[in-house]
Amino acid sequence: MRHLEIVLSISGILLLISSILGGTLIFSSIFILQATLSFWSVQSLEIVNSFSYGGVELASYPLSIYPRVFREIFVFIIPIAFVNYFPGIFLLEKNKTLNISPVFSFISPIVGLLFFFIAYKLWMMGVRYYKSTGS
Repeated sequence: MRHLEIVLSISGILLLISSILGGTLIFSSIFILQATLSFWSVQSLEIVNSFSYGGVELASYPLSIYPRVFREIFVFIIPIAFVNYFPGIFLLEKNKTLNISPVFSFISPIVGLLFFFIAYKLWMMGVRYYKSTGS
């Protein structure tokens, strides 16, 4: 059996810790968005499940196998690529081969915080405009 020969440096350990933090924030944000959508639709569960549970499945494969439109969605709109794809590229030392800046690997917590902030603001907007039916 062949094993990966990854030598973890201080930057690699920091990357793992920051990726866990960023990934937690990203997936928490997806669940907050799911709850937020329920203010306006009772059918929102299936829509968001495709991104939360589908995101776990998506993260099992390299982002490069997906069409460009999906890659852009999962980098810029629903940033699941920051959970493990970009950090994995750095740890495997493939960022130069794939022509991806190492900066993408280390900004997972920043992307997670930004996505969480957006989800929180949308949640607060939903709370502010929520009208109960009284039933």
